[in-house]
Amino acid sequence: MICYKSLTKVFIVFVLLSLLVIPSNTIFFEKIKAAGITNITWTGTGITSNASAVSTAITPTLGFTLSTAITASDAITITFIPQSGVPNNGVILTANLTSSDITPGGGCSGTPVLAGSPIPSGTQNPTLTITGLTCNTSASTLAIAASRFSTNSNAGNVTITITTPYDEGAIMYYIGSSNQVNIYASVAPVLTLAIRNATDTGDLNPGAGSGPRICNMGVLQPNTTPTSPSTNVCEYRLRFSTNASGGLILSYSSSSAAGGLLAKNATVTIPNQVGGSSGDPLTSNNGYGIRISTPAGLTRGASFGTVVTNFYTITNNTSTVMITSSGPFAPNPSPDTTNTVLATHGARIGIAQESGNYTHTVTYTISGTF
Repeated sequence: MICYKSLTKVFIVFVLLSLLVIPSNTIFFEKIKAAGITNITWTGTGITSNASAVSTAITPTLGFTLSTAITASDAITITFIPQSGVPNNGVILTANLTSSDITPGGGCSGTPVLAGSPIPSGTQNPTLTITGLTCNTSASTLAIAASRFSTNSNAGNVTITITTPYDEGAIMYYIGSSNQVNIYASVAPVLTLAIRNATDTGDLNPGAGSGPRICNMGVLQPNTTPTSPSTNVCEYRLRFSTNASGGLILSYSSSSAAGGLLAKNATVTIPNQVGGSSGDPLTSNNGYGIRISTPAGLTRGASFGTVVTNFYTITNNTSTVMITSSGPFAPNPSPDTTNTVLATHGARIGIAQESGNYTHTVTYTISGTF
């Protein structure tokens, strides 16, 4: 009778002894890639910074540097792996691709032999397995002839891998700007105007209430030069701002019982200052006008001359430019008496000026060029 249990033990012992006596150099291992392929580039017509538009003809050149040299019998393989879940993404052949369409350069030389040549037109993301090349560890290139490749119709990020029996590497190819993010933000238009007191510490009276605001020159002293802050004058500040690229225009128009003049009624008025567009200091002549300061970055309108100490006409009843800027302008937080316009209304009268209450309304408007 045969004892199977004993035979089994003998077989196991035999196997173990066989493994112990087999020389180590007869045990076979899978070949391991030694190092990475470096300096991989994907350039050429239709390719910018490893990116191309969709459905675009490309004439690519693959650049790389091997860590381990290869001989003509070694295969170098190029694959195109489209983005997962994106159909019609990657590259497509627009003509048959043959061995002669591949030109080595740099550290690679020889006559390329393309597996499956010709790879037919219409093949999507073809695998290019090439032998016949001798490549050293210098910078190398494989150039593909023109009119062979095109990007496909959908955007997506494509992985291009390159492998040899010893080395491997990859680069990302971006089709249809799929590696870009456009960041959007907007800045709302700003256009503000406030009529403030002379110290820019609050709105001109009546403050936060409804207008018109009040600028009271008080009882005018005859034959007296207007002098700040209170002799024959009243003052306020124009505080305005804009972020318009083309700047702003501050204009005024006026109204009164006498067509815009400082008037008691339709016939009794205090005349305008006498200097016209050159202004007048009102040190000897009688008249009524406005003096305005001009902060840096602002330009006076043509009707307000260049002598900032003179008084100018403020009684036009049609829109008249007072101040402009060529770009964005904004004062500092209140109080800011440097970047706001100080408006000083002043009048000089003779002893015979008819008594009574005189009024005049100035309306300011502002516009921006955005």
